[in-house]
Amino acid sequence: MPEGAIEVPEQVTQILTSGEEIVHVACPMKIPGKSNPAIALTNKRFIVFKKKLIGMDIEDYMWRDLKDVSYKESLTGVTVTLKMDDDEDINLPWLPKDEARKLYSVAKEMEERTRKEKRALELEEKRASAGGVVVQSQQTETKEDPVQKLKQLKDMLDLGLVSQEEYDKAKASILSRM
Repeated sequence: MPEGAIEVPEQVTQILTSGEEIVHVACPMKIPGKSNPAIALTNKRFIVFKKKLIGMDIEDYMWRDLKDVSYKESLTGVTVTLKMDDDEDINLPWLPKDEARKLYSVAKEMEERTRKEKRALELEEKRASAGGVVVQSQQTETKEDPVQKLKQLKDMLDLGLVSQEEYDKAKASILSRM
């Protein structure tokens, strides 16, 4: 393990799914008598873990359920708060500044990415509920890149924005138009 790298507990690495990779880990500063949660960010979700006297508490959240990320810096450290769609707040206090800044940056990027994907999905659902009629010129239709669409669809599946069944249907539809 490289110098300065944070060791991720085995219990956390054991719950990673295929293709899931840890992007960043942030652990709180050690404070006598206090045990604050740490977080592992992956390309699919984020996992909050807290060591206990015996064992560990582990909670995982999908990026699509993240509503907002906030960052509060003071002289002693940083608190990053992740606000979820269900109005739950996940507070991560006493983080070293460098770790917290990276955590904030990655979480903001994922928040923006999933927000765009949610919007695209909502538009597709609205189109489908309106009868699926999409008016396009022949010229626009030929410019659509099926490979790009398939990549975007796979990203949505990996983020949990669409189910495997929705992914398979959309993939079949794209491939049938080729």
